[in-house]
Amino acid sequence: MNVNKLVFQATKLKTLAMIIPSLIATGAYAQTTEQATKQVIEQGNEESKIEQIVVTAQQHAQPITEVPLALTAFGATDLEKMNLTDLERIASLTPGLIVQQQTDSSPSFVIRGVEAANAGAAAEPTISIFYNGIDSSRSRSSVKELYDIERIEIAKGPQGTLFGRGASTGAIAIHTKKADTEGNEGFVEARLGNYNLQSVTGAYNFAVNEEFGIRIAGSRRTRDGYVDNLTPDEDKFNDDDMLAARVSLKWIPRDDVNVDFIFDHQNDSDGEAVTKSIVVASPGGNTSAFTASGQNPSPVEQSRRQTGYTLLVDWDINENWSLSSLTGYRQLWSQNGFDIDGTTYDAFSALPHDNQKMASQELRFSYTGDATTVIFGGSYYNDKSVSGTDFVVNEQYLLAGFPKNLTPLTELPISEDVSVPLNTGNVSSSVTDNDRDSFSIFSNVNVTLSDRLILDAGLRYTWDKAKIRLNGFAIHLRWHAIIRVSERFIWWQLFWRANNNKRRL
Repeated sequence: MNVNKLVFQATKLKTLAMIIPSLIATGAYAQTTEQATKQVIEQGNEESKIEQIVVTAQQHAQPITEVPLALTAFGATDLEKMNLTDLERIASLTPGLIVQQQTDSSPSFVIRGVEAANAGAAAEPTISIFYNGIDSSRSRSSVKELYDIERIEIAKGPQGTLFGRGASTGAIAIHTKKADTEGNEGFVEARLGNYNLQSVTGAYNFAVNEEFGIRIAGSRRTRDGYVDNLTPDEDKFNDDDMLAARVSLKWIPRDDVNVDFIFDHQNDSDGEAVTKSIVVASPGGNTSAFTASGQNPSPVEQSRRQTGYTLLVDWDINENWSLSSLTGYRQLWSQNGFDIDGTTYDAFSALPHDNQKMASQELRFSYTGDATTVIFGGSYYNDKSVSGTDFVVNEQYLLAGFPKNLTPLTELPISEDVSVPLNTGNVSSSVTDNDRDSFSIFSNVNVTLSDRLILDAGLRYTWDKAKIRLNGFAIHLRWHAIIRVSERFIWWQLFWRANNNKRRL
């Protein structure tokens, strides 16, 4: 068989498998993609061998066509050729998945019509996001730059047995390229585009010896905003400024043990995101969603920093048994100021801010026989999150009846001879402090009954203990609440105190 012809046909088939389903969006897409997402062609002395992409959606390696799940996978070649550098682009080629990413810290995920968009500290995700096996499902930390990626797997439908209760709607697993001990290689890629887009991505793998390998990867991207600003001397909205880096270390102390350590960091320093009103027109503007926007400048711009440490250990005990350890720690800080009313009228604004620390540990045993695969293990997860929002309300517009009345009311009459001056910026803050410990044990059995029938069954038990503090500060009122949540009881206390300061008339 002609090898060049075979390569061309496989590439052509893979391209069609990605394009056609995006137009017709049928169930055949997943099957076509499973057959052609990534094909590795090896030429022997007398024949060629085609291998399909190997996935770990069921926590063990298996060909994608043998996975009894609604699964879509993208290999490294597809990601690079199609410039799939974020989950929003991945979603455009994945039936049943929608990702909206107006800002880095406030994405929205939808799988099969069910949305997981709540970003609060006490919110429970329904769609889990994993990076190298480590849970990163909190909304603020779920989106990262996709560069030097090995593969991406999207499992649709409930995946609670293996991925935890946060995957009741589905799960997205992202695997980066690890260090290699077999050779030195690297690449550098630069891109230029409209709106002054400038992007550089690169990676280099250095094999120290047969036991140690180092891989360094990074990405830098800047782009001007593309939504015109009605406010004089202000930049356009929705610009982009991202810097990301990753260092991967591999250690193979012996043939049956593999250790990977991954450090990653990403810094996003974008400008303001557009929040245009389609009800009230700013002076000099209109309510069209496709024209220039007018809004008041925020005292702070979008900013997000996240850092992660991952340790993966795999031990092949014998031909049938293996043990895997996944250890992760992540930190995130973000803030994002925006104009709530979406006009140049200084009526309402907000400043969300988050500080998160997450640690996890999972141990997983796996047995693989001729027709049976058994996985069981346990995991621990700790999440310390402080999430808050500062709301700024202009009394003059609020009491004037904004947006029906656009003229501010400077004083509020309370009698014929007495009136109270109104403020232009009253601040109320709400902060949620969540400290959660989660323990779980799980097991999953996969039995191949025939070439066309696979039996898959699993069970997971989870025990959570959480302490949630709610703090609020407002004009003339301060309240403080403590909520303790465990498996058996809920206990809460509420304290409030009125401000003794009185305004003189």
